[in-house]
Amino acid sequence: MTNKEILAKAIDKAIKNGWKLLEDSEGLNFSKIHFDISDYRVVWSVELFNKKVNLIESSIFGILFSPDFAKALFGHEPMFLVDDSPDWAHDTGDIELKWVTEDEYKMWIKRKKEDFFEKFPRYPQHLFDDDIFDNVLDESTAWIVRLQEMVIEDDPVKYLEEFI
Repeated sequence: MTNKEILAKAIDKAIKNGWKLLEDSEGLNFSKIHFDISDYRVVWSVELFNKKVNLIESSIFGILFSPDFAKALFGHEPMFLVDDSPDWAHDTGDIELKWVTEDEYKMWIKRKKEDFFEKFPRYPQHLFDDDIFDNVLDESTAWIVRLQEMVIEDDPVKYLEEFI
């Protein structure tokens, strides 16, 4: 997908999820507002009396890095920062931290538990609950995590592609 297509889909998704271009936009019907993306600018316009009227022009990065836009695009799903490093990595400092969604975290715990009992099959599994495998270093919400990741990306627009 081109950057223009990615941006168009991201903006459409954010609007469908409740993002508003303007804070006080109660009277505006967003289904009738059009946007044109060119040269890292977005021009929002509406047709009135068969004539195109530009409402506002905005920087793409002003939109992308806006918390309100990120909330609508990425949502409020809980996310967990986990240490997904192999055991030996802590000795070498090659620690691999990653953010995972709640469903990914449940699968991560299950995998950790299975790996443990594969290495130590003689331990009675019924004596271990999932808490012993819990390795959450931090918790946040999807929009905060994704916005932070997007800001440090070389190409923040391409980063959006997997979320639209």
